[in-house]
Amino acid sequence: MFRHALSAIRLPIYFLFGCLLFSVIAVPAASAQAKELSLADILIALRSKKAPMEEKNQILTTAVSQRGITFELNSDIEKELEATGASAALIAAIKEKSPKPEAPKEPVQVASSTAKPLGPTPDAAFYKARAMGLLAAGDLDGALIELGKAIDLKPNDASLYSERGSIYVKQQKLELAVNQFSLAVQRDPKDTASWFRRAAAEEKLGQTDDALAHYEKAIEADASNEPAKAAVARLKEAKAKEANAAQAASQPAKAVDQSAKPAETTAKVDPKPAEPKPAEPASNEPLPAMIAVGDLNSLVVELETPRYSEMDRRLNVQGKITVNVILDNTGKVVKVETDSGPSSLRKSAEEAVRRSKFKPATVNGQAVGASGYIVFNFSAKRGW
Repeated sequence: MFRHALSAIRLPIYFLFGCLLFSVIAVPAASAQAKELSLADILIALRSKKAPMEEKNQILTTAVSQRGITFELNSDIEKELEATGASAALIAAIKEKSPKPEAPKEPVQVASSTAKPLGPTPDAAFYKARAMGLLAAGDLDGALIELGKAIDLKPNDASLYSERGSIYVKQQKLELAVNQFSLAVQRDPKDTASWFRRAAAEEKLGQTDDALAHYEKAIEADASNEPAKAAVARLKEAKAKEANAAQAASQPAKAVDQSAKPAETTAKVDPKPAEPKPAEPASNEPLPAMIAVGDLNSLVVELETPRYSEMDRRLNVQGKITVNVILDNTGKVVKVETDSGPSSLRKSAEEAVRRSKFKPATVNGQAVGASGYIVFNFSAKRGW
């Protein structure tokens, strides 16, 4: 009878959450064997990529209501759940089932020395370690979220931006990677690894002049950086070959030797020789296709205000949202992306950037594409 009851609903769910939701389905809510859900159970289920977020939230909301939870909800855990994609309904169910301390029958005074410590507050190193664990497990998106939390706590740590840039390289998001490596070397100009990684990403994008300059920066930061030295030699050799080929193509054909003149006749013909085309002036070095600007506020013409919903305000959903932006050489927004923060605020910030207007970045007076970021601070007291 158990197998018949399970077979009707196992296909859409069993493969979705594995052992977690298998137990939700297999054990009736009223059964004494139904185990309460832990925070890890809920986070693992939300991060699963095998079903839409809305469906996962519905299943987890039902499971929490039926089985309860093993942890007490606080503001830090609530923010982490929201960043992972938990819906308002799921948060409400967790709040309802969160253990509530019983009021003592008589006032009891407890000495401060006997109070139980709440445990250390998570710091940037904590979130970075979690990011590295997720990265090792192949969860690149989860690692980006944890690095974003670490950066919020320690925004001047160059290594955090460098690690985020390396993840973007794995995802083939090279423009965003260049932007993150740029932020890293702004904070630590002697970060030879970030200079090298930035140059390698630029080389893949075809930005060879920028790549050569930044490989050389890697050598300045560390004279023993042999991979950077090899890359500089290779790019310089390629540029020399291109220059020689261009020079050879621009030279006119050699004039024919006129030393052996033919015998003159009474009907002398003196045809006007064809004038060789003048050599075209050497072209300037090609402009980079894109430059990393960093903070894009200097290119803003009109910045739209992000929408802050009444629901988010009531639930006190707030925080700093960094929107990574790619502009083409006309200043048009061609790509936006956020990697941390509550999902509703991220969506609002991205839409605001798409509606905004920017002027193009320039190099030597000529427009080029640009990568950078815009930061919005959402606050329940003042909006954003």
